[in-house]
Amino acid sequence: MATATTIQASATETPTRAVLLDKVSDAEQIVQDLLAAGLPRDRVTVVSDTAEIRRRFSSVHTQPPAGRLAARWIVIGSITGLALGGVMAMALGAMNSDDQPRMLMGALIPLAAALIGGFVGAMMTRGTESEPANFHDQAALPDKTLVAVELQADDPLTWLGLAERVMRRHGADPLPLARG
Repeated sequence: MATATTIQASATETPTRAVLLDKVSDAEQIVQDLLAAGLPRDRVTVVSDTAEIRRRFSSVHTQPPAGRLAARWIVIGSITGLALGGVMAMALGAMNSDDQPRMLMGALIPLAAALIGGFVGAMMTRGTESEPANFHDQAALPDKTLVAVELQADDPLTWLGLAERVMRRHGADPLPLARG
């Protein structure tokens, strides 16, 4: 029987149901049963901090918790900003090489552009991650595995009931996840 963490969630009807599980084996069994019950693979999501655990669920959508890609995008944004700022500084230097204040500005432009680029890179990742990934990031301990069923607008609502029954059969209490 699954040991699930109970967390308060919105009681409103939402198209996503999720369970947080202590054991990966429980997550594997729930995913297997969801697929056997007829849910499409692309509607089942597994979220885990560990890449090794995510690899075990190759038959469904997997992802790390929200925010895990932010550092990479900060670096990409900073490098891009630095390069563009360097080009701007060289153009400014070529126009007026004998003006000391403009030369100082030319030295600061790449730094400012790198900072702005890093900020833009960090902000690019927000809002693009799924609700299960956001929920895992905010509510779960690192050793928990989240299994979620996310419906699209044209999916039958009966799939929610089916997902809830499968999750409950394993002793887990499905949580409705609200968008946002």
